Amino acid sequence: MDNKTLLEFLERYDDSFDQEENVYYAGKAFIVKSILKWCADRRDRGVINEKQFDQCIVVIGRFVEDKIKLYWKDGNVMVESTRLKKRLNEINAEHEK
Repeated sequence: MDNKTLLEFLERYDDSFDQEENVYYAGKAFIVKSILKWCADRRDRGVINEKQFDQCIVVIGRFVEDKIKLYWKDGNVMVESTRLKKRLNEINAEHEK
Protein backbone atom coordinates (compact mmCIF):
# COMPACT_ATOMS: atom_id res chain seq x y z
CA MET A 1 0.00 0.00 0.00
CA ASP A 2 1.52 3.30 -1.02
CA ASN A 3 1.33 6.37 1.23
CA LYS A 4 -1.44 8.02 -0.78
CA THR A 5 -3.66 4.94 -0.50
CA LEU A 6 -2.87 4.66 3.21
CA LEU A 7 -3.86 8.30 3.80
CA GLU A 8 -7.09 7.82 1.85
CA PHE A 9 -7.87 4.72 3.93
CA LEU A 10 -7.18 6.54 7.20
CA GLU A 11 -9.16 9.59 6.11
CA ARG A 12 -12.15 7.37 5.43
CA TYR A 13 -12.04 5.16 8.53
CA ASP A 14 -9.95 6.87 11.25
CA ASP A 15 -11.89 9.47 13.22
CA SER A 16 -8.63 10.93 14.57
CA PHE A 17 -7.29 11.64 11.07
CA ASP A 18 -6.97 15.31 10.20
CA GLN A 19 -5.22 17.42 7.59
CA GLU A 20 -4.20 21.06 7.69
CA GLU A 21 -2.73 22.16 4.38
CA ASN A 22 0.32 19.92 3.85
CA VAL A 23 0.36 18.48 7.39
CA TYR A 24 -1.39 15.19 8.17
CA TYR A 25 -2.38 14.12 11.68
CA ALA A 26 -2.71 10.36 11.54
CA GLY A 27 -1.93 8.77 14.87
CA LYS A 28 -2.58 5.28 13.56
CA ALA A 29 -0.61 5.60 10.32
CA PHE A 30 2.65 4.13 11.63
CA ILE A 31 1.08 1.05 13.18
CA VAL A 32 -1.20 0.45 10.17
CA LYS A 33 1.65 0.80 7.68
CA SER A 34 4.10 -1.31 9.69
CA ILE A 35 1.66 -4.15 10.35
CA LEU A 36 0.44 -4.12 6.76
CA LYS A 37 4.04 -4.32 5.55
CA TRP A 38 4.78 -7.13 8.02
CA CYS A 39 1.73 -9.13 6.86
CA ALA A 40 2.53 -8.55 3.17
CA ASP A 41 6.12 -9.67 3.72
CA ARG A 42 4.95 -12.85 5.46
CA ARG A 43 2.52 -13.53 2.61
CA ASP A 44 5.19 -12.94 -0.02
CA ARG A 45 7.55 -15.39 1.77
CA GLY A 46 4.81 -18.05 1.97
CA VAL A 47 4.54 -17.88 5.78
CA ILE A 48 0.84 -17.01 5.50
CA ASN A 49 -1.57 -17.62 2.64
CA GLU A 50 -3.86 -15.14 0.88
CA LYS A 51 -6.82 -15.93 3.15
CA GLN A 52 -4.70 -15.24 6.24
CA PHE A 53 -3.48 -12.00 4.65
CA ASP A 54 -7.10 -10.96 4.09
CA GLN A 55 -7.73 -11.63 7.79
CA CYS A 56 -4.84 -9.27 8.58
CA ILE A 57 -6.63 -6.56 6.58
CA VAL A 58 -9.82 -7.14 8.56
CA VAL A 59 -7.89 -6.89 11.85
CA ILE A 60 -6.24 -3.65 10.72
CA GLY A 61 -9.68 -2.25 9.84
CA ARG A 62 -10.97 -3.14 13.31
CA PHE A 63 -7.97 -1.30 14.79
CA VAL A 64 -8.67 1.81 12.74
CA GLU A 65 -12.31 1.70 13.90
CA ASP A 66 -11.13 1.47 17.57
CA LYS A 67 -12.67 -1.96 18.04
CA ILE A 68 -9.33 -3.51 18.95
CA LYS A 69 -5.90 -2.35 19.99
CA LEU A 70 -2.82 -3.38 17.97
CA TYR A 71 0.75 -2.97 19.07
CA TRP A 72 4.20 -4.45 18.62
CA LYS A 73 5.80 -6.61 21.32
CA ASP A 74 9.10 -8.42 20.79
CA GLY A 75 8.70 -8.34 17.00
CA ASN A 76 5.17 -9.74 17.07
CA VAL A 77 1.84 -8.06 16.52
CA MET A 78 -0.34 -8.13 19.62
CA VAL A 79 -4.14 -7.79 19.51
CA GLU A 80 -6.24 -6.64 22.45
CA SER A 81 -10.00 -6.28 22.55
CA THR A 82 -10.94 -2.75 23.63
CA ARG A 83 -14.56 -3.77 24.21
CA LEU A 84 -13.54 -6.61 26.54
CA LYS A 85 -11.09 -4.36 28.37
CA LYS A 86 -13.76 -1.67 28.78
CA ARG A 87 -16.22 -4.22 30.17
CA LEU A 88 -13.63 -5.60 32.62
CA ASN A 89 -12.91 -2.07 33.82
CA GLU A 90 -16.65 -1.52 34.35
CA ILE A 91 -16.92 -4.77 36.34
CA ASN A 92 -13.91 -3.86 38.46
CA ALA A 93 -15.34 -0.40 39.14
CA GLU A 94 -18.65 -1.96 40.25
CA HIS A 95 -16.84 -4.28 42.68
CA GLU A 96 -14.85 -1.40 44.17
CA LYS A 97 -18.04 0.37 45.30
